[in-house]
Amino acid sequence: MSIDERSRHDRFLFEPDRRTFLAKRALLRIVLSRYASVSPDAWRFAAAAPGKPYVAAPVVRPALYFNLSNTPGLVVCAVSVAHSQVSVDAEGPCRRCPACRAAFRFGGNERAARSADG
Repeated sequence: MSIDERSRHDRFLFEPDRRTFLAKRALLRIVLSRYASVSPDAWRFAAAAPGKPYVAAPVVRPALYFNLSNTPGLVVCAVSVAHSQVSVDAEGPCRRCPACRAAFRFGGNERAARSADG
């Protein structure tokens, strides 16, 4: 991680938040490295207004656009080479729809998460 990333990591008060931050950064670096011949530790990031992160270095072609999201127990990353406004949202499984309520009742969180996906 860069010095800035380490500083951001260290500002989190709670260990689960620090672990989530590390997971998001690791996932992002590994995924981006699948798209370009760049070592995961070589990526550098910056933030555009209003805080949306982007690849600051190295410059790769085609350009890589990404977005990250998390919810307790889940970190997701979306990458695009075509759309600069790529977006992703992580949501925990709901308990409102009948399928999700049944999954929680009879199968626990793992089955509920699969049911919420489709």
